[in-house]
Amino acid sequence: NSKRFVPKEQHDNFLFTEPLWITSDLIITTPKNRFLCKGEKTLFGKRIGVYLGNGYAHFDDYFAQGTISDVRVYYFKQLSDLLSIGRIQAFIENKDTFFYSVKTHGLDPETFHLCPNTIYSFELVMQLNLNHKELLKDLNQFIKVSRKNGMLKALRKIYIH
Repeated sequence: NSKRFVPKEQHDNFLFTEPLWITSDLIITTPKNRFLCKGEKTLFGKRIGVYLGNGYAHFDDYFAQGTISDVRVYYFKQLSDLLSIGRIQAFIENKDTFFYSVKTHGLDPETFHLCPNTIYSFELVMQLNLNHKELLKDLNQFIKVSRKNGMLKALRKIYIH
């Protein structure tokens, strides 16, 4: 998760680890709808798929105002299916998880178009219950050591890319 997606008034309800790395979200669409990559305003009036329960930075304001219609789902496959039948024109997905999700579901990556510009970047952290202060300390130590010895980079290479 990221502190960016947790409402500020709730920050004191959680513990957050040191950042694992910086990641970003992209707009994913079909090759025929690549015109939607020309900027946020091209998404105005469109139906965009997002994950139920996730926050989307300033896009949340667009959804709340109805400037962009959000279609909320639980799973990547639902986003993919809705895109393929035209119920949504695009969806928001994390650049580090997109290809893993495509592979996991046996989908053809050529059926998607990844807009080249990120819509926002953020520090990826783990979010913990306040009662887990000892775990937070251990995780932060693991992150620090793993960053230093290259293990975090190796894990990311194996499991993310």
